Amino acid sequence: MNGVTFFVWQDTDSDGNWVRLSTAGFTSSSIPPEFVPAEHFPGSALEGGDRNVEVSSGGALRLVNA
Repeated sequence: MNGVTFFVWQDTDSDGNWVRLSTAGFTSSSIPPEFVPAEHFPGSALEGGDRNVEVSSGGALRLVNA
């Protein structure tokens, strides 16, 4: 079975404090090499509150309020 590894973290950058998602690895403004902004996790990714990860039958991910 083939799979994809997703890296998920929360980080503040010039675009705000968001939960971020990448398949290329973890990136943070506090860790070299130079920070490259990562996409916001689809859905409700703004800071504050509990979230659940919703996985569609097609494999798409999104955050929903818990």
